[in-house]
Amino acid sequence: MASVLFFLVSLVIGVCFAVFLIFAVVFILLFSLLFFYTLPFTCWVGWTEADKKYPILYKCKLFQHAKYATKFYRHLFFHKALDF
Repeated sequence: MASVLFFLVSLVIGVCFAVFLIFAVVFILLFSLLFFYTLPFTCWVGWTEADKKYPILYKCKLFQHAKYATKFYRHLFFHKALDF
C-alpha cells in the first residue's frame, strides 16, 4: 500500500513539474520572440525621437508596443500611412 501511495505522489509531482516546464519554455519562447520582433521598432522610436511626435508611444505596454511595431512594419514594407 505504501509503495502505491509513493508511486501516485511521485506521479503527481512529476506531472506538475512537467506542466511547469512546458509553461516556462512557452513563456520564454513567447517573450524572446516578442522582444526580437519589437527591437527594431524600439530602436526606431529611440533613434528618431518618435515618442515626441507620437505621444502614444511614450508609455505603452508590451503587447501594445507589438501592435504599434506591426503598424510600423506595415508602413515600412508596404508604404502604407503611419498612423498610431
